Amino acid sequence: MLLRDFISPTTIIGNLDSTTRDEALAEILDDLIAREVIHKSIRNGLLEALIQREEIASTAVGNGVAVPHAKHPAITRLTGVVARCREGAIFRSPHPKPEARVIPNPHADEPVYVIVMIFSNQQLIAQHLAALGYVGKLFVKPEIAGLIRNAHDEKDIWNIFLENDSAND
Repeated sequence: MLLRDFISPTTIIGNLDSTTRDEALAEILDDLIAREVIHKSIRNGLLEALIQREEIASTAVGNGVAVPHAKHPAITRLTGVVARCREGAIFRSPHPKPEARVIPNPHADEPVYVIVMIFSNQQLIAQHLAALGYVGKLFVKPEIAGLIRNAHDEKDIWNIFLENDSAND
């Protein structure tokens, strides 16, 4: 699997204004609706699924990167999004629920500048997990997040992925 199998130039968002996890997730979904990547009728359900996943454990993975992911029945194919948050967003739960099964994450209080969102449906679990693994392998190299953070625009971000996809073929 390669990034270009589930991320496209249409799903690269160069500048988020959000500074919190929930704001960033909502802003990404709203941008995807505007780009006609997802239908507005699934926005709230997808946002709820993403937040529920984050309540279990923050998807911040370090080096200024978070990989929020969720499944929703209306998603028909594995879809990935890359969004840059220039100011950084904190990915810890703003209001942890006492009954939530929260797994501690040492990166939850670090600013996240690169968000790689992945969503699919229950039938695409193998692809979903493969995409998570591929993203994890790519962002083990902290320089990738730095390149994206400093990229000029969405086209530059896409080119960074193409160059690194080719290196991993």
